[in-house]
Amino acid sequence: MKEKFFAIRTWAWIEMGGFFVFLFLVAWIFNLPRNYFNVVPHPFWLLVIFFSAQYGTKEGLMAAVCSTLALLLAGPLPVRSIVQERYEYFFLLAKTPLLWGFIALTLGELRMKQIREMESLKISLQQVEEKEQQIANSYAALKKIKERLEVYVASDMKTALMEIAAFKQMGKKNESDVLQGGFNLIQTLVSPEKFSIYLLKNQHLDLLLAKGWEAQDTYLQSYTSEHVLFQEIVRKKAVVSAQSSASILQQEGVLAIPILKPESEEVWGMIKIEKMPFLRVTTATIDTLHMIADCWVERYVQCQKGSA
Repeated sequence: MKEKFFAIRTWAWIEMGGFFVFLFLVAWIFNLPRNYFNVVPHPFWLLVIFFSAQYGTKEGLMAAVCSTLALLLAGPLPVRSIVQERYEYFFLLAKTPLLWGFIALTLGELRMKQIREMESLKISLQQVEEKEQQIANSYAALKKIKERLEVYVASDMKTALMEIAAFKQMGKKNESDVLQGGFNLIQTLVSPEKFSIYLLKNQHLDLLLAKGWEAQDTYLQSYTSEHVLFQEIVRKKAVVSAQSSASILQQEGVLAIPILKPESEEVWGMIKIEKMPFLRVTTATIDTLHMIADCWVERYVQCQKGSA
């Protein structure tokens, strides 16, 4: 029951009424004063302590006030003796009500502090639950995106494998045709805006083919052993990307991978991507370029053996 009467819970009024009715009934049965003035400890203490500890300051003070009214009005009061001063008599009547008010205020404030802390904890718990729900929703959304990306990547990889398999089955024996076929694979499967192929000759990486280069571009057409990119590709056989090795590529591109001969694992050349959206420089792109490079150099070596 959450309704209030004079800012006090209705249920508290009912409990207090029941308490006084019960005590008055006991007093009537046992022929006692209804205000229990001389009873020690006074039974009204139960009401004051219970209300203060259960509900808080307002209800505790309300219980103290009602208990005081019942004490002073519900039954006979002790008669003031001739030798008793007025202030002493007043203190006799007011001592217990003052203690009720003090205890109601003290216990009530302690209870209110506890209630405020509980409310604060409830708010904190609600905020945590809301954050957990947001995290759960975000996780579910990310999971769906991840699943879509996995399907997308798997589809792209399947397409790449089919294209590469078709390239392997080509009957072309001309070296230039094989080079052009590999070049077309890169354009189809990776779709860079600018890219190039370099061959290793006499400790130089020399430009073989380029796509998308413009007149104002100043990309190097040959890399010697002194260049850092040459050392990374030829000597270390490492993949170089702008994401992890921007100082090596500098302004020469966003990605470079070595082309290795299938049997000896020697460097045959380099695929370099000069321009492509940054977010597309991924592990899947690098794997695709590696597959194209492996297939490409294999076909090219076969053509060289065939022509020999």
